[in-house]
Amino acid sequence: MSDLTSEKIAKALKGAGLSAKQRVEKANEAWKNDAIFFPNKDDFLLDWICSAFAKPNMKKLDDCCLLQLPYWTLLGGLLEHYKEKARLDSKRSVPTIHVNLVSAVSTLLQQLYKNETSTDRIDFLAATYRCLQILFSDSFSLSYRPAFEHVSSAVDQVLTCLGTQISTCNKDKNDTNEFDVLHQLSLTAKVLLNKFDSQLVMAANQKKIFSSIVEKSLIKLLSVRRRINLLKTSDNTTTISQIITEIVCHALFHADTVLEFTSVLKDANSDNTTNTNVKQTNYVVRLFETLESMDISRMAEFGLFVYLLKIITSIKDKAVSAYLETVCKLLKQLIQWNVYSARNDEIAKSQQLVLNTIADEIVSYLDDPKRYNQGLVLDVADTLLQIDFSLIESRIHSLWPIILNSEDSAQDSCLKFAKSVLNTYSASRQIDVFVDDLLKYIGQIESNSIYTMLKKPMFTREFTSDFSSHISKSMPVAQALGIFETLQEKLISATVKSDQPVAKKQKKSNATKQTNNAIAMMISVYFVEFSNALKLSQHQQRTFSEAIMSVFERFVKPSMTAWIASNTDVESTILPAMQVHSTLISVFFENYFSVITEQDRAWLAKSYIQIFQNNVKNDCLGSRIVVATSANIMLQHAYYTTLSGSISSEQTTDLVNTVIDFVTEKESKSTWYESSSWDGSALDLQDKNCVKLACWKLLSDEWFDSVIRYIDSGRAEKMASIIYMSLTHTAPTSSVSIQLLNKTLLRSANFYEAKCFKDCNIQTILNVFISLFKTKLLKTSSSPVSKSAAEMISKMDINKSITVEKDSIKGLSDALKNSKDQMDEDLDTTSTSNVEKISTLLKLLLLFPNEYYEKNERPQVLYLITCIDIWAISCANADYLTRMKVCLMCRSLQLRFMQYFSVHSILGMDSGVLDWIISSTQNWPTEGTKDLEAVQNSLEHITNKLDLNILRRVIMGAGAKSPDAHSISYMKNALQQRVEGLDKNVSKTTLAKIINLLNAINSVLVNRKQADVDLTNIVYATEYISKISKYINSSLQDAKSEISSILEEVKVDEQSSFVDKHKSKFETIKHIFHITRLLQDYARIVGPSVDEVISAENLSKTLTDLASPFIQFLQSALLDSSQNNHVLNMTTEFIAAFCSILSRYQQVETTKRVLAAIWFVYTLVLNTGDQEAIETLSNAFGGWIQSLSKEQYVIVIDGFIEQSEQEANNREKGRLRKSIPTFVLKLSLIAGKTTCLKYLQQMLKLLIQLTVDQSYHFNDYDASLVLSCLLQVAHPTALERFQGQINREIAHEIFDDVCAVLSNFVSQHKDQIVYMLPPFVALIQSLLHCFKSTHVSLVSGTNAPTRKRKHNADQKTLKSGRTIPLLYQFAPLDDTSAQRFGRVLTTIPQKQHSSAKNAKSTQSLYKIIARHTPSILIEYFTIQSNTTMSIVRPSTKSLLTQALYDILDMCSDQDRTFILSCLDGPGKALFKSFYMNWKDTHKYTGQ
Repeated sequence: MSDLTSEKIAKALKGAGLSAKQRVEKANEAWKNDAIFFPNKDDFLLDWICSAFAKPNMKKLDDCCLLQLPYWTLLGGLLEHYKEKARLDSKRSVPTIHVNLVSAVSTLLQQLYKNETSTDRIDFLAATYRCLQILFSDSFSLSYRPAFEHVSSAVDQVLTCLGTQISTCNKDKNDTNEFDVLHQLSLTAKVLLNKFDSQLVMAANQKKIFSSIVEKSLIKLLSVRRRINLLKTSDNTTTISQIITEIVCHALFHADTVLEFTSVLKDANSDNTTNTNVKQTNYVVRLFETLESMDISRMAEFGLFVYLLKIITSIKDKAVSAYLETVCKLLKQLIQWNVYSARNDEIAKSQQLVLNTIADEIVSYLDDPKRYNQGLVLDVADTLLQIDFSLIESRIHSLWPIILNSEDSAQDSCLKFAKSVLNTYSASRQIDVFVDDLLKYIGQIESNSIYTMLKKPMFTREFTSDFSSHISKSMPVAQALGIFETLQEKLISATVKSDQPVAKKQKKSNATKQTNNAIAMMISVYFVEFSNALKLSQHQQRTFSEAIMSVFERFVKPSMTAWIASNTDVESTILPAMQVHSTLISVFFENYFSVITEQDRAWLAKSYIQIFQNNVKNDCLGSRIVVATSANIMLQHAYYTTLSGSISSEQTTDLVNTVIDFVTEKESKSTWYESSSWDGSALDLQDKNCVKLACWKLLSDEWFDSVIRYIDSGRAEKMASIIYMSLTHTAPTSSVSIQLLNKTLLRSANFYEAKCFKDCNIQTILNVFISLFKTKLLKTSSSPVSKSAAEMISKMDINKSITVEKDSIKGLSDALKNSKDQMDEDLDTTSTSNVEKISTLLKLLLLFPNEYYEKNERPQVLYLITCIDIWAISCANADYLTRMKVCLMCRSLQLRFMQYFSVHSILGMDSGVLDWIISSTQNWPTEGTKDLEAVQNSLEHITNKLDLNILRRVIMGAGAKSPDAHSISYMKNALQQRVEGLDKNVSKTTLAKIINLLNAINSVLVNRKQADVDLTNIVYATEYISKISKYINSSLQDAKSEISSILEEVKVDEQSSFVDKHKSKFETIKHIFHITRLLQDYARIVGPSVDEVISAENLSKTLTDLASPFIQFLQSALLDSSQNNHVLNMTTEFIAAFCSILSRYQQVETTKRVLAAIWFVYTLVLNTGDQEAIETLSNAFGGWIQSLSKEQYVIVIDGFIEQSEQEANNREKGRLRKSIPTFVLKLSLIAGKTTCLKYLQQMLKLLIQLTVDQSYHFNDYDASLVLSCLLQVAHPTALERFQGQINREIAHEIFDDVCAVLSNFVSQHKDQIVYMLPPFVALIQSLLHCFKSTHVSLVSGTNAPTRKRKHNADQKTLKSGRTIPLLYQFAPLDDTSAQRFGRVLTTIPQKQHSSAKNAKSTQSLYKIIARHTPSILIEYFTIQSNTTMSIVRPSTKSLLTQALYDILDMCSDQDRTFILSCLDGPGKALFKSFYMNWKDTHKYTGQ
């Protein structure tokens, strides 16, 4: 009989000391031995085993209860025991199980399949099946309820185990033991899956269930379902498949879920832009994402591909092209489906078999290019390459010959396929393999012409640039030297030796039969691209030294020597040699060119010249390419020779001059640059002109910096002539043209800095002008004026100075006098083209600054452009716009050289020429395109400016101390010509000439001394001014009647029609007003002595009478902002003239009318936004103000005040705000100098009003100006300036006003004040000093002299430091002032509620201000620690202390430490006491 008792069993099972195996043995013994008295033994054992399963020892698997079969057997027995008891007694319930036993099963399964050598899987699986079957039975349905997450985790584990077991069974289908394991595992899985399915159906949150299945279990479920069906070993496998089907259906197609699929379907059929957030809002879309990630489509879609492939096979023999095209499309669709992936499974192998069949078929097609389209074959090959490179890799040897030498019709497909091959090799970092294959098959090419081969895709720039890119980005550096040596050896093996037998001379042709030696040309293409793409460090370059010098000794020198000896086969000798040599120089300069001996360099330079000169004589493609290549290498040699420090002229100057001489050589018939064009490819050098264009590109673009070092003046002139002459020819539509190259060169600063060109540029351009007129334009000039101007240009000699006399321009003057207004002629494209050529050359003259022109060149240019101006005006059959632009450029140049104007010039010799030029453009159209109108306006402005400047120069000469007789005669003629035409129907041009004349006279007279007034002097032109004045008086009367009649018309008709109808009248009236203003200016400058000459009083009266009807007219005309600018311009001139009325002829009461008119018109003009008109009005008003008397000035000021009050009442503060900065700045400047204390007081009142109103929306700048204005109170000189005007009452008032402004700042404009806190805090510190007083104990009981000295000391103390001198003598101020000051301090920490968009947050403002507040406390305690003067009045101290508590609230611990460090001993003691009181009575503690 066993000695076990219940106590021993309990201690053994739940105590320490026994292993898991020993415990289960004890438990089994206790369970099986009924003789032991053990109350509730079954409950105890179930509780113990559940506890053991809840906390298994997973660190020691040998001692893990889950991995010991007796535990599961015991658990099964206990569960059967309870089940039997419940069956016998239906009222008896089974114990509740709180432990997650399903998780224990999951852990067991994981460990069973983790250990592949486990032999007792069947027993464990049988035990777990027994337990799970009972646990999930009806008997335990209420006592054991595992969570869905626990069952789900167990299902995932059992599915994983099933997948593993199925794979094991598939490996050996004869192993019955593994199939028995599968059978037992299936039973366990069936129980778990059934439980899982029942929980799915009963779950309340179907969205959660759906997401859990889709994201975790779906793939495993479908995988097991598919794979277990293939076995078909027992009914259990079929049952599992059925259960999985039910689980998937219940989870994915639940009644609550099905309706959600419609939203996904709608999204699939709609635009992507309409429902972009479906994935975020609809959970069912995750199902489709999961299905996309699964590989279920591999067989289905590839099967569809195979089926379609079989269908189109029927047309393979009949329609080959259609078959290949369809196969290509099917393969591309296969790529899009992403069906194929290079794996090692059965599916991938079957797919690969089909694709290999297609690849073999494609390769076989290449043998019969006549039947099969090579382009389509390569397209299919390219698509196969994208699917899997292995499909092409094994067959690439058959494709290389086609890639290198494809048919012309297959060029695009070949290029695409070649790039794909390159990309594939590059991606796998096998550039060396690619180069090896390339060089191998280049050596096997058979072609009739090397130049035909170089046009193939593999040798075009489009492919070689890709090759370079891959070399730079993808090639491992370790491969660089190996690839270089491979290329080097291939080049050297293709070298033609000088002692090698030379082929018999053949006729020079582009179609010579290719020899093996010509492969050097093709290899050199890749050698050049590879070398240029290398990015090597200096150390890496040194490793190439031996290889690159080997190229020079074994390839470059032998090839050049062989050609010099034979003069044949440039393709296999000098052409590849020079290309390789040039590349090595630029890439490996220090390790290649610098290493070549001086003797070899000299030999190279000599050989270059020989090669260049010999090939220039030949006219075949090879020779033309050699000329361009040798020109490049000659210029390169010169550059690098200079860089290496050599000064050999044979290696520099001679080389450069050889190329320049070739380009600039004279030609008998026509110049090469007139029509030559080139697309930039060496293979397209069609003739000698193309070669020269290529050489010109080298000279002007690529090697220009080195060319200008060695070019002499003669060759520079020739080059400059080509540059400028070429621009007169039309540029061909090609990628490279000399016109494009020269325009680029002229935009370069290097061209203008080159001394060789600087000395000849202007002379060359002038020669081009003269040559153009001599050879072409003189013959095409038809009118007498244009012919005369062209003859004058043709006869110019730039080697002689220009002297203009009357006789020399007599022919031109006569032609101008006899010319009449030209009739419009039909436009002629030839004439327009000629004018455009002149326009192009004029633009060149405008490019150069004045300093660029030599002294002798300026009169030549002025002479030339004057003649061109006259010629362009007379070309009546050329386009108006082109002629206008030429005239505009000519007159702009005239103005630039105005400081060099001389009477011995065309415009200075005869006033008739100037008058003709000014009047010549009046018949040109003024309306048309926007370009035409813009040029017309610019031309009119420049012309008037030129006229004004010339007249001013002439008048100055006539009015000099020693008057110039010619200037006097010129001026008289000009006055007569401009005044004689005044009548009722004068033109706009005539009035413009009068305006220019008056402007010129006024500008000269304004600088003359008033004591020298002599009205008989021609400078005053009184006789002609009088005539002009009479005309203007009459015209003003006419203008009044015309405006009145137009006003009546406006009242009747629509507004939109009258402006266009009377446009010319408005223009004329505008000029009349302008002349009126100039006459008034003339009278003001000269003085009262000319009042009778211009009838000043009548003029003023007439203009004043015109004001009323004019204002009435404006009220109707300017109401519509859409009206054009004619009325606006007329209005501006009227007000300008109105302001110019002499004040001595104005009645005082008239001033207010004038101001009202100005105010009204200015408002209207301001609303239009025309800045030019606004500026004119402002200047006129400023001039009017300066001429007013004191009484009139007072009236103007009163009028401004009245109008300001009215504007303020109208709440137009937005417009007023724009003027605040200027206004406050003026206030501040006046306050710093004024001696009127009342002004200072009023200024403070105004600042209070400005700062208290937030509607002004101050910015940072505005606020800083207001603060600077406020600081004028503390100005050091204020006490002296206001001495005797201030008393204690005024001092208190000023102090209170200053505090009010400061308070407004911190309460209303805290956003702005943070940017100027230092001066703001400094002012507050200064105000603290206003409460200081002398200690009573220090001044009482002393004698008088001592008291006097103490008083003087006090005064000095008050004046020093931060005190405000204006207020110091009244310190200490009373408690009322202290209360106001305290309010400023308490306002600083308060929050400001701002509605501004960009306002800072309250927290950020608080932090910024808190940085400066310690300074206020430091200043206060510094004052209080002073032994002689401090704030001693108790009431004042109490008021300030309470306010300073608020300031201390803003200070952090670091700030308080900083304050203590800034104070002396007494100050620290006072602050500590202050701090303790603040902490006890004021600090907020949250209670």
